[in-house]
Amino acid sequence: MLLEKDEIDAYVTRVEDWTLLPKNPMVTVQIATFNHDQYIRKTLENVLIQKVNFEYEILVREDKSTDKTREIILEFQKKYPNKLRVRLAKKNLRSQGVKLGLVRFARGKYLAKLDGDDYWTNSLKLQRQFDFMQNNRNCTLVFHLANRINTENKVIGFHGPKTKLD
Repeated sequence: MLLEKDEIDAYVTRVEDWTLLPKNPMVTVQIATFNHDQYIRKTLENVLIQKVNFEYEILVREDKSTDKTREIILEFQKKYPNKLRVRLAKKNLRSQGVKLGLVRFARGKYLAKLDGDDYWTNSLKLQRQFDFMQNNRNCTLVFHLANRINTENKVIGFHGPKTKLD
């Protein structure tokens, strides 16, 4: 079930400071997370170190984790209120088949999606993709191969379309 926009507040608590957030972000980084306390810190840090020449915001949906994910996200929101907008589920929504449809709340011209257990390895990722989209107006989607790593940080494969790696 996709919630109507006016129903959202019954299901989530919003944490954001509109006086500090960028007025016209070009990119919204959307992060969905649940029980990612081992990863979410690295995820957020790698988004926050992006070197860009435009404004961006980070929109995080936390789905009532049973670990420390929520606490870590709130710590980051307090430290970076000029970047983070947070939606905290009042109860786990995915298990009930409820979808927030957060893309409706993204203010950026472009959307970059990331899961709470993923991270970017290049501080120019957003800038490069932004530049490509700006210079190729007929393009509606960009992506890249992603390393799949195990808990020991060893690459165990790749995620993405089959391509020649050279």
